[in-house]
Order: sequence, then structure tokens, then C-alpha cells
Amino acid sequence: MRRVVTHPWGFPMKSTHALLATAVLGAFLGGCATTDEGPFAWSQGWRKGEVLDVVKPASMARPRFFRCIREADPAQLQSDFLVVKYLQMGRARQTAVPAPADGHLRQGDLVYVNLEDCHLPVVARMNR
Repeated sequence: MRRVVTHPWGFPMKSTHALLATAVLGAFLGGCATTDEGPFAWSQGWRKGEVLDVVKPASMARPRFFRCIREADPAQLQSDFLVVKYLQMGRARQTAVPAPADGHLRQGDLVYVNLEDCHLPVVARMNR
């Protein structure tokens, strides 16, 4: 007797279709689990970004909007901050983080930025 595999909604499926559906689902779920990139792990707050601007907090329209500016000490507020665009759930977001002291990052540069720790430096990256 041949076993009939049924779909969760009750209609019969051939076993090859069930096997194929299982394989596709497994590949999809497995692909989503590989988002960490070496030392710049997504799970540790690192995101790929692009520098939009290098500014002082006093010249920003809404500086208190950014967490790193809210948490900065008065001395840090006198130095430059990078406004970085990154993607979160497919949507463009922005953050502001302290700029490196050597000033080597400029508008349009590609970077890794950590959203969880404002004290970690922004790291330049080479590719999109």
C-alpha cells in the first residue's frame, strides 16, 4: 500500500513534492542563520554602513535623537561625529558615532559601525 503525504491544509501531496518542499525550506532557514562576518558579527551589534556626513553635534538639527550623542561626555561633544546610514530589516536607518581622531573617514566611505557600543571605533571596509 502506498502512503499518501498530506499537506497541512488536507490535500494530498506526492512524496517528491514533500521532499522538495522540505529541502527548499531547510535551505532558506539555513541561509538566514549565516549573517555573521568574522570579527564584525551582526549578533554583536556590527552593521555595514556608509558615512553620510562628518559633523559636530552642535550643528545637527536633532542631536539628541542619536544615542551615542545622548551618552557622550561634554568633551566628546566638542569633537566630530560621523552620521552613518545602515540597513535594519531592509529599511535605511541612521546613527551618529564619534569620528576617529585621525579624521581619515569622509562622506561616502564604507564602514562597519557598532550599534550596541558607542566606544567601539568605526572600521573602514572596502566592499559593498
